[in-house]
Amino acid sequence: MPLQRCLVVSLVIVMISCSDNIDLGLQDDPNRPGTDITDLDPLYQSAQLSFINFFEEVEEFASPIVRHRAMTGGRFYNSAIPPESMDAIWSEAYAEFGSDADALIGLAEETSSDFHRASMQILQAYVAMTLVDIFGDVPSLSTRSAELIFNPVAVNGELTYQDADEKLVEAIELLSSYEGSLPAIDLFHSGSSDAWLHTATVLRLRRALYVGDFDLFDEILSSIDMTMDGALVFTYSNSRFPESRHPDYVRSYETDDAQHQSNYLMWLMSESTEKSDPRIRYYYNRPVSAIPLDNTNRFTCVYSTIPDPAATPAHYEQCREEMPYCVGSLSQGYYGRDHGNANGFTPDGDIRTAPGVYPAGGKFDNNSFFAVQRGGVDGGQGAGIFPLLPGFYIPFYQAEVLLEQNQSAEARIHFEAAIHQSIAYVMEVGESLDPLSFSELVETTAGTLPGSSFAPSAEDVNSYTDEILKAWDESIDKLEILANQFHIATYGNGLEAYNMIRRLQRPSSLQPLTVSDGDAFPLSAFYPAVH
Repeated sequence: MPLQRCLVVSLVIVMISCSDNIDLGLQDDPNRPGTDITDLDPLYQSAQLSFINFFEEVEEFASPIVRHRAMTGGRFYNSAIPPESMDAIWSEAYAEFGSDADALIGLAEETSSDFHRASMQILQAYVAMTLVDIFGDVPSLSTRSAELIFNPVAVNGELTYQDADEKLVEAIELLSSYEGSLPAIDLFHSGSSDAWLHTATVLRLRRALYVGDFDLFDEILSSIDMTMDGALVFTYSNSRFPESRHPDYVRSYETDDAQHQSNYLMWLMSESTEKSDPRIRYYYNRPVSAIPLDNTNRFTCVYSTIPDPAATPAHYEQCREEMPYCVGSLSQGYYGRDHGNANGFTPDGDIRTAPGVYPAGGKFDNNSFFAVQRGGVDGGQGAGIFPLLPGFYIPFYQAEVLLEQNQSAEARIHFEAAIHQSIAYVMEVGESLDPLSFSELVETTAGTLPGSSFAPSAEDVNSYTDEILKAWDESIDKLEILANQFHIATYGNGLEAYNMIRRLQRPSSLQPLTVSDGDAFPLSAFYPAVH
């Protein structure tokens, strides 16, 4: 028997033999926190952090699938997202967030701490619906019953969605008249009941859209305060120790090999329209102004040695005639990977496009053109955001429902508002996170210019929006136009794009897998290996 184990056993024997003579003062169950209100705050903060960790793992699953980021883990979906790749989502949901949230709700009930209870139920409902979105039928997040802990049973997804809505309704009732104690730290809404009420209401609106209950959608919509800011957005810090920065910044602005961006999305925003998307310099930061073709070792093109439009495979062109191949834009310097290019890393760091200031807290692309893997000193230094439910989602939701109800004229009004709100939000966030890139003086062929010269003007925004609205007016499939714009706008939250693709079967012209005989788009994921 190892020495350490012998010592532990000896100590246990001593403790047992002395138990009749020593008062250990164990008045409470040591496995359950006390019920004093002060005990709620550490658990509350822990649960909120676990909630964000969960959604970070969801983003790792969804973003590559929807072409927000390059899918490089396999040439087929089944190899890119095997069961073991879903383990972290499952563990964060049940072992981390689920246990914290359930314990906190129980303590909050005992102490009548309705703010803690209601806001945690809102997050719990969001996580439960997300698990259904990804897996289908899943066990309940509530594990206070020993039977549920040791013998979990999958619950029908529709019932889980309904239970989530009931939790949201209950949370709204609890918050509507609450005047008691507030958490010492609330990472989302700083203890604002109104803000949490708004989050719950928007989540109910989202659920009504997802299940196709348009009457309920209209009823909930009438109760939403449209002057409120985003319903749920998490803000990271620039702290390196402890690590509290946006994950995409950590991957791309330190010194390790970074992830690749999606050639498709970069092309969609840079070249698929006459006017480039005003958000592109906020989403992406380029180290080069154009892609050099002098070093073939940089590239991992599947059908050619270097990016060559003439080598575009037939199944790409069958999907969309001008589909990008092996590069986002040769002339504009956007370089990432095609969907399902799993050829491994090459020495392409000097040309690889990095995440920008939105939402990763990186650098606004002001034409300064340099590789950013310099130990995390550039741009917003990782103090980005996770756009879970920003305010511009609502007019997109409205436009979709109105289209489904054959009210295209009214849908157009909300669609236009959604585009403008998305662009304005991205610009506002970007300029607040990285002001130095806007004031920085940059040497260009036209002379020395401030970085702000490369920010889109009001005319740029209006010209782009007019072009999209012209396409809307001329299209017989306006849901396709809507889906393309929502797909772009949800960058940073792949779950929303994933659910839209499953819900609408649009956009219909996403870049296909690199192999011509690829497997079908995954409408749900495998249960994890740790299931």
